[in-house]
Order: sequence, then structure tokens, then C-alpha cells
Amino acid sequence: MATGDTAEAEKKQPWCSLPEPDVRDGKAKQLVLDTLNKDVMKKVDFYISGLKFGCNPESLKQVKLRVQFDDIRVYERNGTAAWAMSMMGIIDLPSDAAYFRNHDLMVIKAASNDIYHQAIIVHECTHAMLDMFGSKGSPLKVTTARSEAMAYIAQAVFAKASYAAIGFPDKAIIFEDSSDTFLQQVFDKAWEIAGKILGGSKRVDDTDLTTLLGLIPKTKTYMNKPTFIEFNGIALRPASCS
Repeated sequence: MATGDTAEAEKKQPWCSLPEPDVRDGKAKQLVLDTLNKDVMKKVDFYISGLKFGCNPESLKQVKLRVQFDDIRVYERNGTAAWAMSMMGIIDLPSDAAYFRNHDLMVIKAASNDIYHQAIIVHECTHAMLDMFGSKGSPLKVTTARSEAMAYIAQAVFAKASYAAIGFPDKAIIFEDSSDTFLQQVFDKAWEIAGKILGGSKRVDDTDLTTLLGLIPKTKTYMNKPTFIEFNGIALRPASCS
């Protein structure tokens, strides 16, 4: 990735430093907006210790607005994403979805419009929500585990509430990467926590949270990630790229 002045310019104007979206990217953006517009988003409302704010409908509504007005750019994984990520110095495309906090960029699979993949969008939107609470001058510094814990809980609440709405309240979620047993344990714990949230307990129990925080660094996905990450805000889309 770029460093120094270039990195600062990309943070100020990520829209101008990345390629124009194509039709597939437009569909991906619409899927994000449609997901965030669902009634079950009202149930994604909780907080965890160690953060001064919670994950709630109002904050996620702000994420929706930032996507709607293109402050957060959305690429479809099989659309412009590969080109954009190569420009960012990232070789591997995400298997399902990712949010790149230094570029205010979300990559998703627009072709997969089911509860499983909609819940993954909610996961990435939770990371974007955390990004909103930071700024370049005062970044929000959190542990990778805590950031992922909040995102997995939001994902689980959305999925569990969505399945319940169509008559499958106890439907299990099996990750597509079944080889990562710890990742499945992460979601199983998040699923258990989601049940308590949907039962009326907005504050995540500290014992449950400690278990979840302990599982996340053991997964293949997160074992080599830095302990701390910084969210440095979402830049407004510039009026002009000239």
C-alpha cells in the first residue's frame, strides 16, 4: 500500500484514487443498501465492554448513508475489485467480503443474495461503523479481536433474526471454509450471544465476550493479524477529482 503523502491523499480522496465502478459494482452497492434497509436491522442493537459506543440501528443507518452517497465505495468481488485492489497493493481478493479501512472501500459478492451473505455484509458494515468513529487526527484504536467480535455478533444477530422471521429460528450457520474449526467456534459463540441479545440483553456478558475474544486469534483468518488496528475515519466524497 501507499505510504506518506500518497497515503494521506488516498485517505482524503479515495474515490478519485480508485477506478470507476461498473454495472456489477452498482448491483453490489444496491445489495448493501437493501440489506441495511431490512426491518431486522432494528434488532442489531448491543454493546460490548471496552468500547464507548455500541452497534445500533442509528449508527448502521449512518453507514447506509455513507454508502448511498459514495463516501464508502462498494465493489463487487468479480467486478472492478481485482483492479482496485491491485492498485492498493493487495494481491488476494477476499473470499466473501472485506472492508478496507484505509480506503473506505467495501468488497462483496453481489451474486450471493441470501441470508448467509447478507449477514456477511452486516459484518463488514460494522467495521465501517467503527471507522466512522475514528478520524485522521484521532484514530480509533482497538484490538483486532474486539473489532471482529463486534462484527461477528452483529452478523449473528442479523442472521438469527432473519432466519426466525421466515420460520427457522435455530438454523445453524456453517462456514464455507469448514477447515477452520476455530472460525466455526467463533460464529457458534457469536450465535449464542445473538440469542441473548434478541432475548432482550443489549449488553454482551463479559464471560461470553472473553471466550469470543480468546477464540478469534486462534483462527487461520486472524492468527497473523496485528494485535491492534486503527480506524481513521471515512472521508467525504470530493465534489471533483480535478
